Amino acid sequence: GKLFGFRLARLRSPTRGAALRARARVSRGRTRRIAEYTLSGHPHHGLSATLCPARLFVQIFDCVWLLSPLHALGAMVSSLAAGLAAVRLTMLKPFGKNGGGRSATEGDAGQLTRPVEIFGLSPESPKNIIVSSHYSLLSFFPLTLYHLFHPRKSFANFYFLCIGFLQLVPAISITNGLPTLWGPLALIVLVDLVLMANEDIARHKADRLVNGQEVTILRATGGGGGGGGSGASAGTELGGSVSAAEWLDGTWADVREGDVVRVDSHEAFPADLLLLRSSTGRECWVNTKPLDGETDMKLRLAPKVFESLLKDVDVGTDEGEAAAARALPALLRGKVLCEQPNNKINDTSAEVRLAGVPPALASEDNVLLRGCQLRNTDWILGLVLACGPDSKVGFRQGEPMNPSKPVLSDSVVNLNLLRQALLLVPLCLLGSTVNAIIIGNYDDGQPWYRETEARGFGQWFLNSLSYFLLCYSLIPISFYVTRNIIFSFGRYFMSHDLTMYDEEQDEPARVRTMVLLEQLGQVSHIFSDKTGTLTSNRMEFRRAVFGGVAYGCGDTAISRSLGKANDAPRRAAPLPPYAGTTAATRAFVSFEEAESDASIWDVLSADDADGAALRECLVALAVNHSVMLEQVGDAQIPSASSPDELAFVAAAEHFGLHFEARQTARGVVVLHDKARGERHEVQLLEAIAYSSDRKRMSVVVRLPPALVASIGGGCADRIYCKGADSVLFERLAPVAATAKGQYGSQEALSDLLGEWAEVALRTLVWAKRELPELDEWRAKYREAFNNPSEVAAYKSGDPCLITELQEQLESGLTLQGATAIEDKLQDGVPEILADLREAGTKIWMLTGDKVGTAKNIACACNILPQEADVLEITTETFPVLADVKTTKLLEVQQTLEASRPMPTRLARLGARLGVRSKLPRLPHEELHKQTAALDGEFPGLLEVRHALIAFQKKLSDQMKSEVSRLTASVNQVAPDGNDVPCMVIDEKGIEYCATVCGEVLTAVSNSCRAVVACRARKDQKAQMLNMIKFGVPGSCCLAIGDGANDVAMIKAGHIGVGIIGKEGMEAVNNSDFAIGQFRFLRGLLLVHGRQNYRRYATFCYFMFYQSSTMVFSLFLYSLLCEASGALLYPYFIFDFFTVFYTPLALIVFSVSDQDVSKEESAHTPHLYSASIQRVYLTSSGFARWLSEAFYLAVLLAYLPAAAYGWPEKTHMGEHEDPAWSALSFTAYNAMVIVVLSRLALEVHSWTVLEVACWTLSILALVVTNLMFSYWYPVPFPTVPDSQWGEFNNILAIMYSQPAFWLCLVLIVFLALAPALILDWLHVDPTSPLRNALKAVASTRAAQALRRRTTEMQEVNEAWLSIPSAKQSAASRPNGEANVGEGGGRSVGGASAADAELGRGSSSKPVEYRPSLRPMSEVPVESKKTSFLRGKRKNKQRGFTFSQNDQSAKHVLGLATNEPKDLKAKHRPGR
Repeated sequence: GKLFGFRLARLRSPTRGAALRARARVSRGRTRRIAEYTLSGHPHHGLSATLCPARLFVQIFDCVWLLSPLHALGAMVSSLAAGLAAVRLTMLKPFGKNGGGRSATEGDAGQLTRPVEIFGLSPESPKNIIVSSHYSLLSFFPLTLYHLFHPRKSFANFYFLCIGFLQLVPAISITNGLPTLWGPLALIVLVDLVLMANEDIARHKADRLVNGQEVTILRATGGGGGGGGSGASAGTELGGSVSAAEWLDGTWADVREGDVVRVDSHEAFPADLLLLRSSTGRECWVNTKPLDGETDMKLRLAPKVFESLLKDVDVGTDEGEAAAARALPALLRGKVLCEQPNNKINDTSAEVRLAGVPPALASEDNVLLRGCQLRNTDWILGLVLACGPDSKVGFRQGEPMNPSKPVLSDSVVNLNLLRQALLLVPLCLLGSTVNAIIIGNYDDGQPWYRETEARGFGQWFLNSLSYFLLCYSLIPISFYVTRNIIFSFGRYFMSHDLTMYDEEQDEPARVRTMVLLEQLGQVSHIFSDKTGTLTSNRMEFRRAVFGGVAYGCGDTAISRSLGKANDAPRRAAPLPPYAGTTAATRAFVSFEEAESDASIWDVLSADDADGAALRECLVALAVNHSVMLEQVGDAQIPSASSPDELAFVAAAEHFGLHFEARQTARGVVVLHDKARGERHEVQLLEAIAYSSDRKRMSVVVRLPPALVASIGGGCADRIYCKGADSVLFERLAPVAATAKGQYGSQEALSDLLGEWAEVALRTLVWAKRELPELDEWRAKYREAFNNPSEVAAYKSGDPCLITELQEQLESGLTLQGATAIEDKLQDGVPEILADLREAGTKIWMLTGDKVGTAKNIACACNILPQEADVLEITTETFPVLADVKTTKLLEVQQTLEASRPMPTRLARLGARLGVRSKLPRLPHEELHKQTAALDGEFPGLLEVRHALIAFQKKLSDQMKSEVSRLTASVNQVAPDGNDVPCMVIDEKGIEYCATVCGEVLTAVSNSCRAVVACRARKDQKAQMLNMIKFGVPGSCCLAIGDGANDVAMIKAGHIGVGIIGKEGMEAVNNSDFAIGQFRFLRGLLLVHGRQNYRRYATFCYFMFYQSSTMVFSLFLYSLLCEASGALLYPYFIFDFFTVFYTPLALIVFSVSDQDVSKEESAHTPHLYSASIQRVYLTSSGFARWLSEAFYLAVLLAYLPAAAYGWPEKTHMGEHEDPAWSALSFTAYNAMVIVVLSRLALEVHSWTVLEVACWTLSILALVVTNLMFSYWYPVPFPTVPDSQWGEFNNILAIMYSQPAFWLCLVLIVFLALAPALILDWLHVDPTSPLRNALKAVASTRAAQALRRRTTEMQEVNEAWLSIPSAKQSAASRPNGEANVGEGGGRSVGGASAADAELGRGSSSKPVEYRPSLRPMSEVPVESKKTSFLRGKRKNKQRGFTFSQNDQSAKHVLGLATNEPKDLKAKHRPGR
């Protein structure tokens, strides 16, 4: 009642007997507001504020639609099919959800409130089935029809359905009261139904295949089992005993909670299981690839409470199975308290409560998730904890995970659809008004054939409706269904493209969101991860520091590209007999030594202290990892979740210490000392796993005496820790700083690590500590881990005793050394990135690596070009950024966001309709207040903002000069020194700049040709993408990555691409497209993306062209007939035209046409520039095609009448009367031929298939002419005999008349003449071969530059208005930063005078490191490319840039001519 001012509870639907509730959730801005309408009982008011009128109208419209009979039918039938008692339909869940599953919120995860009784069948336990299908046999038609005719989901279908109802009204019908439109509409809906049914049948088949897998179940047959429902207490009371159980052979669908199941080797787990027992005792090996894509084996352990309890259970034989069936019901009396269902696959909590046994906790290491596979273990017994929709993998599987991404081209299409709809209004009003004027001008009364027509406003209104029925086809009826068919073919061809097939992984390209196929041709920004995306994620051990001595001199691909290769002669001495690796690990070691350097082999063979210390370093490499060994035939294959660990294990083996086995039941790692021929069993006491927050991994071990003696003696209990230098250096004991060796100190080692990072080596620091008092620490640690509250706090990241104990153990460490491994670039990465930059796409690399590593890899990948002018905002150039805490910036950000004004009502309405708009700017006063507060605490921050503003002003001046130059003369040579602007920024730089100067950061970064973000967190990757996505109008952002840390960025991008690699399937599962290698972007963007976008534009134009041609010709002919609404074509021509004549040729063109070959398109990036500028699909293109349609309509409506001499004198021979049938026959034949010919003019590559389709379309016209002429009467009730009869024998009459052929030739020639002339003159603005006219291009570029310059000036003025910024600007001449001569631009640097401008004059000037130096200029030659269109060569017309005119092309986003010498040397520099 509060919501609308009346009680919705009193509204009842006459077609509904049951109550119907509809929920509509509305999200606006940052505030979530819920409006819930209840049609029975008392309404629930979930709205916290009054809705705006536009939104109120939308919600009331939803309510009215909910009361419609169609909606009621769909709701009732779907509910009956689901077996529900009440009729209920949720608007936000159109396909329903898996039935039977318990609902749970994310907050329920981790709370042990769900009891599972062992051998007890819970009444609330869902069936163990996963339903991915959307429909059942009963609900298919109601639900699909509901979605296909919903006015907001499928407006076009709803629109044409209403048109059919209007055609039933005799007073306004122009089809004799027959709904002729329902014929083609039914065909279109049938195609949609077939496609939807085909997809759902495939889902049903997959569901039956999964749910029908066989499994062996141990189920209770008697006793006091049962209970254990959600209402059961979570206390200590246990369920009743079970007297007996029996083994059953069933399927996955037969499994229930509380059952015990047996799973054999290489079988998948039917549900989420708690491991009870395995063939090897307590442990088993699991392959989780179906769940997360990782190929390594993972160890799972049964809770210790079952180790002694079930030690005699063995189901490997028939006798053992029978004994287990008798013994297990007595042994397993109790229940397991579980968390509520959730989808956190890496986090599981449970508590085992058995009779007579203390409670024990279980974690994710004790649980076997549904779908994973048992490996290297003969069999396991597992207790079913969660079934079907309650399992981790099945939780909420039927619900959409992500909202659909907007299609950028839809904004242009929808705008022109709206224009077409608005055009209906003046056409209807004009036609009815002209009719009223003509009737009113009859002086002596109306003619006899119009005597029944009334006059007045009522008749005028009815005539307007009649004209609406005449012109409704301005909106193409088959647009969406034809588009879906085209996209389906496009998806098939893309997924079967062999050039994008990864043979190594046996993975083709995957298309997960086919509506974005054409959007691949509009990518302006690419946001890429580094590791696993640009690099191969295949690690090789190259160098190391042990005992303060550096070993290894191997070069990397980056060092060679930067000219830093080590040319020293390599050591040629043979390796010791024990050196080397097996075939399984050989690929992970590439270790070389220089003759002049110390040899690691000499130190290893010595029995002194140095040799002992080096051997202990190898022990750390061999034990501090999570590598598993899988037996494959006669060989053991190592597998690990991280390829880095494989490189460490391989390195230890190469130097003589072989990781031979991992005996998890005993907690032992077996090491083989190949040099001494000894085997050592190292006990693994504790392991503290690696996490992105900890950035380190530690293991606590107990070494055998022989191994302790070989490494120099000492305590047997030790901790070995590896991690990032920034984390481990602060945990070293003070004595570590005085270690011997050249690199034994922390400072020297840090400098060496920086040098290794410069050549893109991944470094880790290793440290150790002896633990003489380990037992006391372990007792506290075990006690903390047995406390559920401590475990919950530890998993949630809150402070807890577990974390304190870990920190206590990982302190006071002794430095052992460091390692360096190489992650090689993927094949073809530099080449494709160079071509994409040449096309005008801006490349962003976002990585968590160090600044030096990221910059050098960016140089090697051609992301940072040779002529780069780099602005570097990092903690290296601005050390003050390291002093600003993240929590401080987060507080400032929250304060600023709270002060931001709410969007206007117009903006909110636009957001509701899908129109993006910028957020209101932050208040100047609050921004100044927060900025001044930060400046007062950290005075050096002033220099960061000044560097941004100075760089922005420099770019603005360059843009002004480009505007002047382009306006004066396109071919004017630009002055020398136009370097490519680029930016390097790190984690702290992103945090600060995005918080207090986000608009400046957006303007500067968008003006840069490349941006490298270092040390970026996963949330910062998405933040940087959203900065461009929402801050740069017209941008199209593609995000590409391969790991879980890239998911947020992939979801945020307009297009998300996942790399199918070694870091799991999270990125692929959340992407729109998936490819096996980064280089496949060439085919994805330059080939398929560009061609799909170009063809889709022509498809849209042509759909509007053919529908407008018919409507305009009907309207003009009606005006010729005194605006009486007379038809030029019979009713059935409407259906034949859009169903039989043109669709086949249009679909084939939209799928297969190519303006250039695939090879030329893939290696000519200039072609992609037109796509980025979006010149194919524009409103001006629609206007041009509509003007052609109107011109053709004039010819069709009037030329036949003039040719036949009507109305004064005829030229029809013995048939003196030029009948309506003659005009109609000539007009529709000419219309079909012209429309098909007009489409043929757009074809670039004629193939056998296209020729056949055009031939079949013409044959269809001939066949239908024969049918109209000689097939009479017609047995179809939808076709009136009066109209069909007019065409009786028309073929013989018209084909014999010269006037018909003359008229046909004239219409075809005159209609196609404008397009042919424009093509001959090369002034077609939608063609890539004539798009780059100098005048048009220069005007467009100048306008873009003026707009961008204006925006940057506004931002600059806003920031210079802040007092601190004014002071900084006033202190420098011209507002520029220091620019060193000779190429060393220190944009990020600051002078002593500038440093004193901050608050607190005592701050000392800081000498900042220079940014990346400009590299040697490489001569660039402009390319002259000719393109083939049909069989005629056309010269490329476009910008003519000089050799030194690179900056214009970079700033404009146009094609640039980069050097093809990809092996050009890069000058080193920071």
